Amino acid sequence: MSERVSGEIRDQLADRLAQLTPEQRAAVRTAMKERIADELRERLPDKIADGLSQLTPEQRDALRSALRQRLATQVREGLSDRLTNQISDGRGD
Repeated sequence: MSERVSGEIRDQLADRLAQLTPEQRAAVRTAMKERIADELRERLPDKIADGLSQLTPEQRDALRSALRQRLATQVREGLSDRLTNQISDGRGD
């Protein structure tokens, strides 16, 4: 059931994105890039590092820092563009 619902949402989103002008798509990409960057940079490294309780606090801090840097690089290199393109192409997987 969950896959069906997510597929329907993805299809609806793809339909809406297909109706946007190139300028509107660029605005969506920019907004997604900012939101994804914030979410990834702030939440994901903490969740991963906190889950690794066998590490010392210094090791967790080093891991958080490395993950934040890597994720920031990924976002700058077009992660949000790739995601938007996949959604608009109907390939959301």
